[in-house]
Amino acid sequence: MDGVVTRTARLHAAAWKALFDDFLRSRDGESFRPFDERAEYRAYVDGKPRLEGVRSFLRARDIQTSPEKEEELAARKDALFEKRLREQGVETFASTIALMRALREGGTKVGVVTSSRHGREVLKAAGLTDAIDDCLDGVDLEALTLKGKPDPDMFLAAAERLGAPPARTLVFEDAVSGVQAGRRGGFGLVVGVDRGGNAKALERAGADLVVPDLGELDAPKLESAFAEHREAIAWRVEEEGFDPARERQMETLFSVGNGYLGVRGALDMPPPGSQCDFFIAGVYDRKRPDLPYSEIEFLAPERGGYPYAELVPLPYPFRLQLAVEGRPLDFSGEEARSLRRVLELRQGVLRIEALFESSGGRRTALRSRRCASAADPHLLLQEAVAEPENHYAPVALAAELDETELAPRHPHLERLEHVQDGELELVRYATRASGCEICIASRTRREGERLQRRISVFTSRDGPQPRAAALAHLEANAARDFDALLAAHEEAWASFWQRADIRIPGRAAVQQALRFGAYHLRLPAADDPRVSIGARSLTGRAYEGHVFWDTEIFMLPFHLYTSPQEARNLLLYRFNTLEGARRRARELGYRGACYAWESTVTGDDVTPTNIVLKSSGKEIPIFTGREQIHVTAD
Repeated sequence: MDGVVTRTARLHAAAWKALFDDFLRSRDGESFRPFDERAEYRAYVDGKPRLEGVRSFLRARDIQTSPEKEEELAARKDALFEKRLREQGVETFASTIALMRALREGGTKVGVVTSSRHGREVLKAAGLTDAIDDCLDGVDLEALTLKGKPDPDMFLAAAERLGAPPARTLVFEDAVSGVQAGRRGGFGLVVGVDRGGNAKALERAGADLVVPDLGELDAPKLESAFAEHREAIAWRVEEEGFDPARERQMETLFSVGNGYLGVRGALDMPPPGSQCDFFIAGVYDRKRPDLPYSEIEFLAPERGGYPYAELVPLPYPFRLQLAVEGRPLDFSGEEARSLRRVLELRQGVLRIEALFESSGGRRTALRSRRCASAADPHLLLQEAVAEPENHYAPVALAAELDETELAPRHPHLERLEHVQDGELELVRYATRASGCEICIASRTRREGERLQRRISVFTSRDGPQPRAAALAHLEANAARDFDALLAAHEEAWASFWQRADIRIPGRAAVQQALRFGAYHLRLPAADDPRVSIGARSLTGRAYEGHVFWDTEIFMLPFHLYTSPQEARNLLLYRFNTLEGARRRARELGYRGACYAWESTVTGDDVTPTNIVLKSSGKEIPIFTGREQIHVTAD
């Protein structure tokens, strides 16, 4: 309500300033620093219940006091506001009132939400009780024990009282915390109202549309914006909240890749149990019998020392470290408050927004975005920003490539070198049986609490000197603007979608599903004729990265229509592994060639002959590699 319908934000800000200035002056004496009724009002108290506002500001100033004192301050603020309301009256935004009345005349229900305990009193004083269908104010907030903004409780309760599902409900807010609440509540459209210099903050908080005044909008424009938002939703996949039991599934769904490599969509600070791997097409090693086959429960024995039996999971390249006052934050601790993962299908970019609340109620947000460049197969890009929401405590944000627990998590690898020199970090590995050398180098640049990383990846499959190649590639990209590198990646995805997008007007959910499928078909498609698409592409360890007949039967047609050169490379993989197919035919007693049920680098059959149930130790025979030979005809 305040700042959107009524002009009481000015009265609230003045009341807060009078309250805090008096409190700070009596407490700090000559070192008194007055309350900033613009910056601190917006950051710590705007849109929040009065007691939460008191606590938020005191935490930001690192002031410790008793709960009784906090209650006293909240009550005094209430009295100061009431006094100003009686003396100065209520002003309203005429354009907002006109829009509210027009919407109601058109059959749209209108509700007002405010954390102020004087919500109904203010509306009555302004003569607006006949312009709304319902009001939810601070009194209701307390009675219903709802959380204040940025939690979405108030808005969700208001929508329920109006009988409107959140996905068909519009939220109008001038406060960052209110926009965040609208976004977290899954509302159909969140409109930010910029009353002066706050547009960027509202956009960052998740506003779908930002206007300086609601006079710029009417019912047709809102309907159009709502339709545009639905179209935008069909271009992305979102997850709200964190469920440890489903984290590995989410990591698979939110993967990024470019054919040369793929990185699972793990969090920036992966929690325990995360399978935060990344994979490079064609990098295989000898089977480790202690690692699962297709499901976590299924173990498979070693296959006679064959050096290309299993796709190698590599250490996570996007790992960050976040700490407030030296205390690490991640989603395995009690500090985690909210999480939002968004896969932008159109751009091939994964965005993650996380909120933590550390000791003293200090809220710190971490926003990041990452991609595997579609314009440069050897390039990974990552950007992250840590933002204190209600405090001035020191925040540390760092990035790292090295994996300290290499042996248990990545048993295929031997670390050859690790270099940390200012902005530069380099780590070099070799696979133990296949002898493939991998070099990953990154350059991290920091601007305050923001960092940007360019990560270069090369292997001995690319040339004899992967270390030199990675450093040269990193140096070549060092002078290029981060946003320019990201733009080149997005342009490559735009070119793909021009060929691959299938449009179904009016069916946003179906459109989203088709795009999600096309996105994941694009990720493992490589320019390399020595590799093909594995059963889990480059998103996970299941089936050990083996190539099945599914590639030609189910995936090749898509690439024939969208990227003929990639389709040609998939067929060239079969040409390049023909000798392995001939060996298998001889082993089975046939003339000619017989492609394997499961293959990797050479075309030799790598199908396990049996699997072992981890829980019971029971062995189950697998006959597909020996008896199901119809894949050659397929």
